[in-house]
Amino acid sequence: MSEVNNTTNEETMETQAETNGVSVAAAETQTAPAVQLIPESPKKKKGWIWAIVVAVVLVAAVILGVALGRSTPKEKVEEAVKNTFSHKSLLLEEMNQLKKLGEDDYTAGMDITVDGEQIAFEGRLTDEVLQVWAKTNIEDIPEMEFWANLTRDRLEVNISELEDVLFTYKFREPKSGILLEYVTKEDLELIDEMFIQFADLFWGENEESLAAQREEANEKLMQIFLDVYVNMEFEETDSATYEVKGKTQECKGYTSVLASETLRNMMKEIESVYEEYELDYWTEYQDFYEDYYGDYYEDYSVDPFGDMDEALQSIDEMEVIVYLAEKEVAAIVLEIEDDPIEFFFGGGDADTWSMELIYEEESQMKLESKVEGAMETITVEVEDVPVAILTYDSESGRYDLSIEYYMPLLTASGIMEFSETEFTVSAEEITSAYLPYEIVFNYYGKTGAEVKELTGEEFDFTDASEMDVMALYMMLEQTSLFSY
Repeated sequence: MSEVNNTTNEETMETQAETNGVSVAAAETQTAPAVQLIPESPKKKKGWIWAIVVAVVLVAAVILGVALGRSTPKEKVEEAVKNTFSHKSLLLEEMNQLKKLGEDDYTAGMDITVDGEQIAFEGRLTDEVLQVWAKTNIEDIPEMEFWANLTRDRLEVNISELEDVLFTYKFREPKSGILLEYVTKEDLELIDEMFIQFADLFWGENEESLAAQREEANEKLMQIFLDVYVNMEFEETDSATYEVKGKTQECKGYTSVLASETLRNMMKEIESVYEEYELDYWTEYQDFYEDYYGDYYEDYSVDPFGDMDEALQSIDEMEVIVYLAEKEVAAIVLEIEDDPIEFFFGGGDADTWSMELIYEEESQMKLESKVEGAMETITVEVEDVPVAILTYDSESGRYDLSIEYYMPLLTASGIMEFSETEFTVSAEEITSAYLPYEIVFNYYGKTGAEVKELTGEEFDFTDASEMDVMALYMMLEQTSLFSY
């Protein structure tokens, strides 16, 4: 079985990781690794989960206020927050080199091997075309290459078995021919609209690009957070004792109160941004939840903003208390009707950064980053159990990852390399009891894009007749596609 090789310089499109405004601001200030909390569908008696989400948003607002240089009367708190999140993460420092990747033409792709069978694919994006290339080397499937071009008004496809034929579909033109006999007009209109929206996202004359839209959405979200933060007034309160950098210290307290209505209005503004920029992905799964869970659907809500608003209606206010020690944040406590949610920022020493979430006097989650020379170890604990450990050597680029949480241990190791123009993330070995096969993959991205020109006699599905389809069928019978 031959190996999949992109010998025709089939280079790769980089899908630039879009992050929310919080993680972007944190990364630009060299913060500790951020954890993205994906909210579970809340059950009725767990409204506190959304209070945690709100707490994280508010903590992020403080960080953003510092990172963007916002001048406020809360200088002590701001300075402490800035110091607390100034931990040098070697991995984030390497990843920060990718800031400009994807601003112009770019490529990215992946090749993956499972038990000796390979699939490779990549894409290239320019200001005129999005090209996708793929190649397979799989048992029981003919080895072939595939190219697809999406432009402002049409889809073009080449396959290696029929390189003399260029399949096309013009999604901005009216349809006729045999296509209307097999697909309803309404379905065709939906297909066309999907292609039109996708094309306009990249090249529409009056539309912003996807990256520009996300950047604008992030700016609006950051402004919502900052508008809440700048109106927070902190006052001195009682001190408390916390362990900071290995020793017990008396920490000064500063408190601020947020009314339920303030929090509800903030979440409504965030919801409007999500709707405006179509970031509300979870609603796409509503029908699935309803079909799958049936009568129990109410316990598997996919309306997080509605659930959050319902939880916030049940409280009058939330008190935010920040405890400082050695010009750093020792803890942030959120009091909701005498039900505290605590974030501890202890840190074992100068090279260790940690954040722990405590609820009902029990550890719910802990994130720790420890740097020793060129080596960084990132650990995630859930309920005092280490569930993920990542070690990264910034000199060699080598990483080792282990994950074990309600599933058999999964391990992976490989290389991560970053520069201003390209990156590579490879996995030389992935093992788990759930993975009986050997798996190897390589994911890569770079600036620039080499797009292959697609040629051949055009077969236009937009208006193909029955005779055209029969001729195509006869042509396909002569290829290896019909031998499988």
